[in-house]
Amino acid sequence: MNMIHTIIATTLVLSAAANADTYTIYANSMSFSPNTVTVHPGDTITWQYNTGYPHTVTSGTDCVADGLFDSPLNSGSPTFTWNVPSDADGDIPYFCQPHCSSGMTGVITVEELPSPCPADVDGDGTVNVNDVLAVIGDWGPCPGCDTDTNDDSVVNVNDILAVIAAWGPCN
Repeated sequence: MNMIHTIIATTLVLSAAANADTYTIYANSMSFSPNTVTVHPGDTITWQYNTGYPHTVTSGTDCVADGLFDSPLNSGSPTFTWNVPSDADGDIPYFCQPHCSSGMTGVITVEELPSPCPADVDGDGTVNVNDVLAVIGDWGPCPGCDTDTNDDSVVNVNDILAVIAAWGPCN
């Protein structure tokens, strides 16, 4: 049984890594561009020195570092790359230490990865009759229900069709 759990965990990690995106943020004279970015755990963010005085990329709020990351960004160190941790969630503010008081700040918003198999409403890794029964059990208005596979706040025939279309093991 532990071998099966290891295989499933490895598959999930590898599939997440295969779907990871890379984002580039430029450090200009007195701003980051873009200064907000929405990412997922496993994604990569690269800050690139573009123009201006020497900068830093420092995580924290109100010009106070929180220790998550801190790197120089200048002609001698023109890039800083940070991989979004798997447990990251919500907003991660950052700033340039020398220029924070002038407004050189940014925010990384980390959103949860979408489910690789939304029709697996019971979360057992396989779409089967148990998922159909769960959909039938929640039939009708059901905002936020896992059985609402298309997120339209109603569990109905469209959700059963989605379950049937995804029948079998989740990849």
